[in-house]
Amino acid sequence: MQIALREAGYTPFGSSRQINEDDFDQFDLILAMDKENLRSIRSLARSSGKPCDHCHLFLEYVGIDGGKEVPDPYYGGNSGFKDVVKLIDDACQRLMTKLEKDPS
Repeated sequence: MQIALREAGYTPFGSSRQINEDDFDQFDLILAMDKENLRSIRSLARSSGKPCDHCHLFLEYVGIDGGKEVPDPYYGGNSGFKDVVKLIDDACQRLMTKLEKDPS
């Protein structure tokens, strides 16, 4: 993925982490890349008694393909990583436009 990001002009940095109970209070928007992750996020929210009305499927939230999941690039052959970078880039552009129009 880092190679595909660099080829697209991005400089990868940082690291990922698992979501935790505090995130439901700390963040206004929580986006999952696929339905399995969204189910896990909602399950954590329920078990911790936290609201999760601000938890969404990323592509659905930005209006791409009626809720299509971000595919795992590993299974996309030679172009899988490039395709996912392009998809996420497009989705992020839509997300920024959406948030500029309605930041709530």
